[in-house]
Amino acid sequence: MRHCLLALSVFFCFCAAAQCDTFYYDYDHYKEHLRGHDAAQYLSLDGAQRESIWLQDTADGGAKYKWRDIFPFDYDTTEQLQLTEILPTLRPLLERRHALVINEAHNMPTSRTNLIPLLDGLKKLGYGDIFMETLSWHDTLRDKYGYPDMETGYYSREVMYAELLRRLMADSIRIHPYEANAYHIDTATREGCLMFVAAGYPGWVPVMADSFMLDAYYTHDEARDVTQALQIYQQLLRDSIDHYIIYCGYGHGSRSSHINMGKVLRYLTQDTMVVVDQTSLIEHSGEAFDYRLYRRYAPAEHAMLIAHADGSRLMMRHTGKDTGTYGLYDYYIITPRTELHSGRATWRALGGERQYYPISRIVDRNVLPASYLVLAYYQREYSRLGDCAIPADILQVNDKKKDPSLVLQPGRKYFIKVTVDGKELFSKVYNLAE
Repeated sequence: MRHCLLALSVFFCFCAAAQCDTFYYDYDHYKEHLRGHDAAQYLSLDGAQRESIWLQDTADGGAKYKWRDIFPFDYDTTEQLQLTEILPTLRPLLERRHALVINEAHNMPTSRTNLIPLLDGLKKLGYGDIFMETLSWHDTLRDKYGYPDMETGYYSREVMYAELLRRLMADSIRIHPYEANAYHIDTATREGCLMFVAAGYPGWVPVMADSFMLDAYYTHDEARDVTQALQIYQQLLRDSIDHYIIYCGYGHGSRSSHINMGKVLRYLTQDTMVVVDQTSLIEHSGEAFDYRLYRRYAPAEHAMLIAHADGSRLMMRHTGKDTGTYGLYDYYIITPRTELHSGRATWRALGGERQYYPISRIVDRNVLPASYLVLAYYQREYSRLGDCAIPADILQVNDKKKDPSLVLQPGRKYFIKVTVDGKELFSKVYNLAE
């Protein structure tokens, strides 16, 4: 998880008794205090996706992306590839294996909107548990009330991540946190064998600290990934979980030649797993930053898998620590370019579940300044949690001549709040259930 070195207390607040400091600010507030990847992350949490993508692409001068126009690292053939629907393509593999590892780009809410429509089908295939990187071990409101709050996690403060959590709970898919450092992992001798143990972890089953595990934990300085794998493994043993999803960030679950969470967990479980990437073939701020495959095959309507014409998996070469490496993932999800409706990204409508409601129908824009932030909370959640609730939608308004829309679910009651630099100017209940 990338944390800002300028960790102002207003950013990393956690709630207690429904009293939370301001977390969602106008864009200019973030731009004043943050730069590069950190600014990109916060703008993503704040709903400013285009600005977030641009900052992510141009961080450090965009140098790490320039190779895309120079070297054919992503694919070396002129063969015609095909796009296939995600779940029907994965189903044969998921029926034979026990785990689906799917990653996300942390500043891309589309990673979450891609997963939401798959949940029902995954549950029917027996995948009734999900392990999620960002979640706090100390959150109880998630389980008690059936929806997340500001204490639930970090990336879960983004509205589509929060919606993903709501859907998981509504579908009775059990959610497990697995982030490192929740418990102190150490080694100790048990019955003459060196084992990994954890102080304070209820029911911890000691794990053999063999040469592979010791080398991974100490020599390669990958304690976080090893600890994550150990904590997932413990939960699998304790709850006898047979089929499960791991929702992780970037390359933590890949088939890397280097030590990561996925490699350690596969070693512990001896399970091959299905590993799917959502971070490569995604939208960037311009073609100069795109993979060439993305330019050619970006789908028109919804996320799909890209594969060979015979349906077999695509073997892309990678850069970074795994430069030239093939086979890091079984399949790659490719996402559409963002299209706008009423000034908002169409993926926010969740395939038509949500509709567009112009700001002018909700607030009197004549009494508001030129620039302000609109937060739309589910009324039920806000009445219980106050500012500790996670909005259902966030909208920055910067131009009085335009009338952008909130993207909301019909039949629900919302609490609408307008702020400038974190200070409330106006609030009202907006009832779409009438």
